[in-house]
Amino acid sequence: MPERTVTPQIRTFFFGLGSAFSGIAGLILFLFPEKTDSLFAWTIARGDTANFLGACFLGISLLSFLSYSVPSWRGVRVAFVGTLTFVTAMALATLLHLDQFNFGSDEPIALAAAWLWTLVYIAAPIASGVLLSRQLQEPGPVPAEEGRTPATPIVPGLRYLFLAQGTLLSVVGVVLFVAPGTADSLWPWPLTALPARAVASFLLGFGVILLGIGRQNEAEILEPPGAACWWLAVLAGMAITRFEHSVDIGTPTGLIFGVVALSLLLGGVAGELAARRLRAPTGPTPPPGPRPRRPPPSG
Repeated sequence: MPERTVTPQIRTFFFGLGSAFSGIAGLILFLFPEKTDSLFAWTIARGDTANFLGACFLGISLLSFLSYSVPSWRGVRVAFVGTLTFVTAMALATLLHLDQFNFGSDEPIALAAAWLWTLVYIAAPIASGVLLSRQLQEPGPVPAEEGRTPATPIVPGLRYLFLAQGTLLSVVGVVLFVAPGTADSLWPWPLTALPARAVASFLLGFGVILLGIGRQNEAEILEPPGAACWWLAVLAGMAITRFEHSVDIGTPTGLIFGVVALSLLLGGVAGELAARRLRAPTGPTPPPGPRPRRPPPSG
């Protein structure tokens, strides 16, 4: 039985437009962290927070961009579920803090961004649920996925690393979202309620992705999430070094932040390389057999 393929709607609207929207938001926050009052949907008081959120948006954008070209649902379902988790959490954070958005701004870009952000995050979870229901109706393998190409298990140490990372990010994300006031003890720098819930949304998204990778245990699916993880780690490192005294590595939260970022970097690189090594050859391999004889010379 053929393997279930990704529907054009998920590829275009979820991964394609999602990559573009996240990429634009990420570039604004990463390049202009101190101009959110005039360029972004809501004003972020601290430049390091804006920079870090920009890094997270760019990580999601890369994940969506790389997932766009993956033909099988089996290869992108972890990325889809994790990204949908992020989108849903961010939508709820938006509804909880609508009073902080730039709806009354005199800056036309900020005003337009506030309305666009709100419309996107209200519509996206609903639309994604519809797209998912249609995706699951696509013809494909039975739940046991009979007849599919056998998967290559992830190296146990790397798999356990992903599970540990996913558990930590998910737990911190849940606590930060439910009780944003705990950011003073859970995060390396101060966060107010809306930024704390925005950070929590990203932690939940990436946490679900890493847990899903560990549960699915297929090395072939690692390239998009692996690349997104190490890309996020690099950008997050750039973000916190841009602003002095953002992270004190001598504090417990600063040390944990640094260790997790380093583990995401190393695990992401290892996962992406493992998936690339497993890529099927582009051309058919000729079957083994005797070489054809050359015709005898004429004359």
